[in-house]
Formats: sequence, C-alpha cells, structure tokens
Amino acid sequence: MSQKKTLSIGLVIPAYNESESIASCLEAALNQTHPFDEIIVVDNNSSDDTVDIVKQFDGVKIITEAKQGVTYTRDTGFDAVESDVIGRIDADSLLDPDWVEEVLRVFEDDEIAAATGPVYYHDMPAKPTGQKFDSAIRGAIDKLSTKSKFLFGSNMAIRREAWRTMRDVVCHESAYHEDLDLAIHLMDYNYNIYFDKKMIAGVSSRRMESSPKEFRRYMKMYSATYRGHGIREASVNIPIIIFWSLYPSMKLLRNAYNPETGKISLEKLLLKSSSARSNRNG
Repeated sequence: MSQKKTLSIGLVIPAYNESESIASCLEAALNQTHPFDEIIVVDNNSSDDTVDIVKQFDGVKIITEAKQGVTYTRDTGFDAVESDVIGRIDADSLLDPDWVEEVLRVFEDDEIAAATGPVYYHDMPAKPTGQKFDSAIRGAIDKLSTKSKFLFGSNMAIRREAWRTMRDVVCHESAYHEDLDLAIHLMDYNYNIYFDKKMIAGVSSRRMESSPKEFRRYMKMYSATYRGHGIREASVNIPIIIFWSLYPSMKLLRNAYNPETGKISLEKLLLKSSSARSNRNG
C-alpha cells in the first residue's frame, strides 16, 4: 500500500501600505510548529515602508501587482505559489502557532477543496471570548447555508489545483467581496468548503474606525456579492445584522482600548473623539 504524499503549503499575504502590521504578521507566520514551504507577500503599490520591512525577513518572497485592488493582488499571489495548498491571510492577521499543522490535517481529506476558520480581534480585550463568539456564529452560518458557504480572506486556504480552475472564473467586481465571490464559484463547481473551528487567526479591529458611511458601503458589499450571483438565502443576512448591531459598541471600545497596555482608557477615548471632531471640521 503506497503512503499518502505529504502536502506542501504556501502562504499569500496581499499588502497595501501595511507598515504598521506586516512585521507582526510575518513573525507569526514564521513562528509555526510546522513551517510553511513558501511565504509570498504581494505588494500592491505601497507608498510607505511595507516593502523595506518585508525585505528584512529571510525566507519571505516579495512580488508586486501594479493593478490596484485586493482581487488582482490575491490572484497574482495565488498564481505564484508552487505548493499543493495555498494559505491566504491579510497583512494584519496573526496566525496561531499551530495553524499550518491544522490546515494540513484538514486537507488530508481529498474531498476538501478549501477551508476557513474563526478569528478574534488581537487588538481588543477579551480575545478568548471574542474567538468563541466568532466561532459559534460562523459555525452556525456554515450549517444554515446550503448555497452560500463562505471563505474569510483573513483566514483561509485552498488547494492549488482548485485555484487553477477558479482563476479564470472568479469575478473582479469592485463591489464584491473577493473571498465570498471565490467561495460562490467553488460551490458552483461542486468543490467542498470546510469550516474548521481549530483553524484560528487573530485580525485587527481597524475596520471599526470606519465612519458609518464607510462601514455601510463595506457591509453593502456582502449583499451585492450574493445578489450578483443570484443567491438570496436568508442566512447571508446574518453577518450583516450582527456586524451592524456590534458596530457602535465595537467602535467605542476600539477608540478606548490600548492594546499595548491592555487597558481601557477614558483619556484615549476622549482624545480620539476630539481628533475625529477636528477632522470633520478641517
């Protein structure tokens, strides 16, 4: 009986002006109990020190994508990977140390084409509680959905052979969430997407700094992605309802919390509010 081949795994990190987070992201990616076979950062016309910071990390390859947009940046990165499995995170993601081990365990099942997992906000308080809540919600959505399985770009992986099928199929609509679009097309081709509660990554809560108008535009992309593909399952509205209900309190907490000290500061909240008022009047 022939022994099953050990899968290789690469990681793709799209990056645009990520000088504040890319170093921590790469440190976590390099500090895995099972190392990546390749790590690729795809720079998308950064004007800050992102590229210079990435160059300081041995074993990390940096390539460029001139066409602006995360979808094009993702495509270029996925096309460059030579490994059997392509991991994908954002430049502010912090992978748990056993992330690679867990992903490779999942992909031992030949029927699984792509996988995604829960996240927590690494720059907010109560991380374990946040992660459990996120896992429960995403797990419930996964079970409720039949046509709208999801992938979360901050924490996902896909077989390279599945990507080769998808690369000429996926949409490049700026009004769509590219990770959801990829998941929809995978399902159209009868590929299996798996939600794994043990495939954990931390992400930044910086989205909560968006103005209500910006946040509304971001949330409308969820509806637009599914509606554009003719999917009208009730379950697709769950993330929209949850995010909107959490946005006010999360925005307030984001403004008040100092991740360096691990404390909530009224002074920081007041300074942030004062700064926001000054920006509006400027």
